[in-house]
Amino acid sequence: MFETTLTSWWEMMPDNSTIKPSIEGKCWIHEARHYEKLSPVIPIHQQWLDEFLEDFWAYYYQLKDYRQRTPEQRQLQFVLLAAEFDRLFSQVTGYDDLDHRLSLTRRDVALSVVSARLSGSASGQQ
Repeated sequence: MFETTLTSWWEMMPDNSTIKPSIEGKCWIHEARHYEKLSPVIPIHQQWLDEFLEDFWAYYYQLKDYRQRTPEQRQLQFVLLAAEFDRLFSQVTGYDDLDHRLSLTRRDVALSVVSARLSGSASGQQ
């Protein structure tokens, strides 16, 4: 299982003071559709999904707010966003379909970060 946190992947970025387009530009609305397609039968699973979606959208709005910040403000918010990503997408709920989807999101974002890092290395960024 993929255990590396996003924070450690972001530290590999050529310039970790900003969220690269591969992360910031991720279509969180399309990502949400994967979660909204889940159809839990057990009431507690529905509750967990509802709570996750509430947190998901709160995170989405934090990302949008990040884009509007000055570079100085972004430095602190970057750390907070990385920690929130880890909290949100590393949780284990007990609802297997939700937990699987969370792991896929973690993997996809981590792969985007690695890809951005490789692109930065190829273009001469350190």
